[in-house]
Amino acid sequence: MIVSLLAITGLNLLYKYDNKYTYKSIRASNGILTIDNDTFTKGQLVFLIDDWEFYNHKIFKPNDFTEQDIKPEYVFIGQYPDFSMRKGNQSPYGNATYRMRIKNEGKDKLLSLELPEIFSASEVWINGEMVSKLGDVGTEKYRPKIKNSVVSFIAKKNTEIIINVSNFSHYYSGLYYPPALGETKDISNMMFYRLLFYSIICFTTFAIAIFSLSVWFLSNKSKIYLYFGCMCVFFAIHVSYPFVHLLGLPLVSFTYAVEDLSYFMVVLCIICINGSISKIEENKVYRFLILPLGITMSIISIVIPIILLPYDMYFVNIYGKLIDIYKYIVFIYILMSSLVSIYKKTCSEHISSYILVSVNTVFGISILFDAVTSNRFEPIFTGWQTEYCGFVIVILFSVMMINRNRIIIKENEKLTRNLEHEVEVRTNELTTLLNERKRFLADVAHDLKAPVSAIQAFIDLIKVGNIHVDEETRTYLYAINQKSNEVQNRVRSLQEFTSQDKSIGISEKICLNNFIKEIYENNLPDTQACGVNFEAYVLEKKIYAKINKEMLTRAFENLIYNALTFTPFDGKIILSMDKEDGFAIIKISDNGKGIPPENIPKVFDRFFTERDNNEPKGQGLGLYIVKSIIREHGGEIFVDSELGKGTVFTIKLSLCFL
Repeated sequence: MIVSLLAITGLNLLYKYDNKYTYKSIRASNGILTIDNDTFTKGQLVFLIDDWEFYNHKIFKPNDFTEQDIKPEYVFIGQYPDFSMRKGNQSPYGNATYRMRIKNEGKDKLLSLELPEIFSASEVWINGEMVSKLGDVGTEKYRPKIKNSVVSFIAKKNTEIIINVSNFSHYYSGLYYPPALGETKDISNMMFYRLLFYSIICFTTFAIAIFSLSVWFLSNKSKIYLYFGCMCVFFAIHVSYPFVHLLGLPLVSFTYAVEDLSYFMVVLCIICINGSISKIEENKVYRFLILPLGITMSIISIVIPIILLPYDMYFVNIYGKLIDIYKYIVFIYILMSSLVSIYKKTCSEHISSYILVSVNTVFGISILFDAVTSNRFEPIFTGWQTEYCGFVIVILFSVMMINRNRIIIKENEKLTRNLEHEVEVRTNELTTLLNERKRFLADVAHDLKAPVSAIQAFIDLIKVGNIHVDEETRTYLYAINQKSNEVQNRVRSLQEFTSQDKSIGISEKICLNNFIKEIYENNLPDTQACGVNFEAYVLEKKIYAKINKEMLTRAFENLIYNALTFTPFDGKIILSMDKEDGFAIIKISDNGKGIPPENIPKVFDRFFTERDNNEPKGQGLGLYIVKSIIREHGGEIFVDSELGKGTVFTIKLSLCFL
């Protein structure tokens, strides 16, 4: 109801204040327009509507009116859509002459005459001189061309305007839209405001179309976004005709067919949107009547204007009646389906049903006003009722799409919150389970350590005490000793495994220069004992980082121990540091045997080891623990190795500043 009142009020205001037929200005009488010095003051315009001399199916030149007395009939512009003049025995096609005389009771004045599209070929004569020619007028040499044009002339005491027209191809004939007369600047302003209006609705709608089609293409491919985007595209094409008419393109039938097709495609898209929102796409009336009817009318809008109208004049009336019937059928169907969807609550969003009803109300009101104001309305500065209503429909559907997106976003946020809660619950459960597992393993490792140590102590006691045992017992003791060592290794690995992923609690800001020196000094005796040269290169300028000194020391010791394992006697290990873009770059390099290329991606994996069979087997946790410690510090570690030449481990740590 509110939408109906707003639409009716808006269209009534449009009819009253932006209408050539209700514009308050002087009017012609018996083919004569009388003007004076005050006629065009304060931007006043005069629309040449009433009492044109009309000579149907005849073409007269200016000389014909001076040489003979020709009796005219008088018509107002827009009274008849074609040359049949609603008489069944007359052809809607043919030729005609319009004549208007201007009597100036004031001073001579420069005036401009705006001539909207004239169907479909025309010649304009002013005071015996041809000032405009579009196409070719005449039955034999007929060639259509339509263009909005402006001609200027000096309005002297008497001025004669003659317009010759021919039409054999369009459903409108002759001078159907009233010309405007006024000063040049006022005519220019009128045309500017009109083009500004069409620019706004055309490009705004086109921008909405791009957005909707982008959402359809990039997101979930929902058909409603496709329908709405296509509707906006076709509406933008439909309201772009003023720009086409300014160009005066020669393809008259084609341009008007595109204009009609775009209108019917807009209606077809409205039908599809209604079907999608109301969930009636499987309804038989929709599938086998309304949808095929919409597609058929879209095809007819191309076939009749381009193929049939130029060759058979009887399709003029048929085409007009088809359009009217189709509009009423679509209006009634969509309105009823929208009301039913509200009653049955079949819409996915309740507000969409009301928007659909509003759309159909606006659509119906546009049809009603178009019928009621036929031959009594043409906009001056803006657009037609159907164009206003079409733009309102675009806005209403935009509101509906925004509401749909809002609901989708709200549902996604709700699902995200639920998912986050579920993830948090599962994470807590998993964390609890892992912590219990760690505690269990730590307890097992702790409980095993004492008895294993006791066994080893008794074995050592037997060895030290020189207790006499036979050869068989000695063999058993050796086996027990071996297994005891293996168990001790397993226990140590188990303790490392349960402790390596504990939080390192970074809180200490230390000087990395001094830290590297300490690492070097603490590990130098071990490297010397192994016959390996150990060198360190430290920056002179102090740099600092927040680290857990104990854990990071453990990481470096693991790397140095790893290098010692694979570096031959008299080899070299180098510990170096550098600064680069706010990071400390620390390298541990050796000239050992290197790592095979296929093993490099796996060196940091848990339980991976590459020791030879004749080397003591490790548990494959050392480098895994190193990487874990470095990552806990927010750093990175890389490995670069060449088989037979050595390996370089590079550590990258963030610096902090004093």
